[in-house]
Amino acid sequence: MNGTVLQIQNGAVALPSRLRTRYKLDEGDVLMLIDLGGVFVLSPTEALIPRLASELEQKRKAAGLSMADLLEGLDEQRRVYAKQKYGITASAPADSPPARGRRRPRRGRVLNERR
Repeated sequence: MNGTVLQIQNGAVALPSRLRTRYKLDEGDVLMLIDLGGVFVLSPTEALIPRLASELEQKRKAAGLSMADLLEGLDEQRRVYAKQKYGITASAPADSPPARGRRRPRRGRVLNERR
């Protein structure tokens, strides 16, 4: 596709409607600008987190796993990682909540008070 394809006004970039339609671009979509020594390349970028979350959810459902199953597996993987990385071999009792780190005593401070 040749011809004028880009307009810049007040820092805003406008693409012709035929390109927006062809590449399914909507107002507010993010494009990556690559400067190749004076030649600019615009490339659509995709929000990865929503796409990956959707893929993971589909795979979870296809495997017949619940969120509880995934979290149980996560705890086990954390224990394996801690053992491999740090030599820690700890397991939480089944009836206790997972540890969230060491807590300091409040010592009369207001929760949001700055030091």
